Amino acid sequence: MTIKPEYATDLGFIHSETTLSAIANYKTYETKTVIGSKKRGGVAGLFGDRKQTSTEIQVAIDNEVDLSIGLQGKYLPVVYGVQRIPGVPIFADTDNNDSKIIYVADAICEGEIHSLYNLYIDGIPLICTDAADAGVRDSTNGSDKDNSQLQCYGRADRGDTLGGVADTTQASSLTSFVANSPAAQMILEAVEDGSPPEELKALMRQLQRQGGFFFANVSQTDVPSITAQAADAAGLQHQQHGSISHPHNMSFTFNKGSNSQLANNMLVTQAEGTGFKRQKDYYTGDFPYWSPDHRLLDTAYMVNAFVISADSTEIPELEYVVRGRVLECFNFDNSYVPDAVLGASDAHTNFKEGDTVTVERSTDGSSWSTTNVEGFPSDTSFRILHKYLLSNNDGTSHQRLLLDQTPDLDAVNGLPTKTYLRLKKTGAAQYWHMRTFNHKNITNKSFAVYAQSPTAVGVNASNEVQFTFSN
Repeated sequence: MTIKPEYATDLGFIHSETTLSAIANYKTYETKTVIGSKKRGGVAGLFGDRKQTSTEIQVAIDNEVDLSIGLQGKYLPVVYGVQRIPGVPIFADTDNNDSKIIYVADAICEGEIHSLYNLYIDGIPLICTDAADAGVRDSTNGSDKDNSQLQCYGRADRGDTLGGVADTTQASSLTSFVANSPAAQMILEAVEDGSPPEELKALMRQLQRQGGFFFANVSQTDVPSITAQAADAAGLQHQQHGSISHPHNMSFTFNKGSNSQLANNMLVTQAEGTGFKRQKDYYTGDFPYWSPDHRLLDTAYMVNAFVISADSTEIPELEYVVRGRVLECFNFDNSYVPDAVLGASDAHTNFKEGDTVTVERSTDGSSWSTTNVEGFPSDTSFRILHKYLLSNNDGTSHQRLLLDQTPDLDAVNGLPTKTYLRLKKTGAAQYWHMRTFNHKNITNKSFAVYAQSPTAVGVNASNEVQFTFSN
């Protein structure tokens, strides 16, 4: 009995209370000089003289990193505005073939949220704090970047945030998950065991659903370096990747927690490739270890892949600066979404903070009339209090112009009936078209349905049914 029906097939939290207790053992090699001596030749040797020798040899050094992570059930916070919060680990494992590579998935908060602004690693921000900080730690031009505890990017004091690349840019190819799906093997076993029809039907439905799953091949070794996003408050967007190499070698990818998000491609790629250590050696569950069904719906989370070095004794502690919940503002602040259709030729540069404007309204976007301040029929003067660039949760952005008073849009029970409005600059025929939160492009429209019969039906050389239409 799940809150949403789709949660019943979401396996994202299947490992969230499985404690990982492991030590990563690996070898590094150091060059050592071995001092020896041998007997001199000639007369000196007769008197017992010896000469000193030195030889360089490679010595194997055993290294250990404690990977013990106690996973346990916790409440996820709901974040409003911009907050810095720790993650809650819900998955941890190592590469099956290389114990130096550790994957950790941190649930951050309930989604859907806008984006990830900054990442704190062991208490140090990845985005430089200000000009002085950038002068020392900047990854490109910092005066002491090689000796810094953590190199940084951009500058937070001017509004820079993290930036990355999307799955569609990073993925080398798409792979069908169903080829390796455990559901196919489970169906065969169920048939052999004489399982009830309902169980077979459930397995078939699972296989059919997974038949449509394709995942993008994203390897932690191919993720490019993180960038600093310009001052547009966009942040690291949904399913975007980034990596750093100093002092920690780590790659990460962010999921914003939408109600339709797909599984994290980096984890699916690893599980379907060389696999995870626990997956290959210890996991005996009936469900896939990590698959396109592990979606973590409505949960914002970060997947981190660490490549530990000989100097590492533990994986770093991470904190996330996120821009929180995506909410409908219902135009409470007297700002509105620009009308991209009617306002295609509008220029926001014609309107500045402090300008006096009139507001015109319309029900159809063609017939306009001047409106007044709500509750004051004789007042038709408005002033632009604030103008700013708003970044949306889908990565797009637009200009918002905030008015000092609420225009009368003939609202009924709080819902405007005049959903088109535009600003007109006083003394000039310059407009800025906008729409209210409840505007609908199409309402109560009927569409004709057309049917066309084939002129011929046959079977081609590949034994496929072939339909022929006249046009």
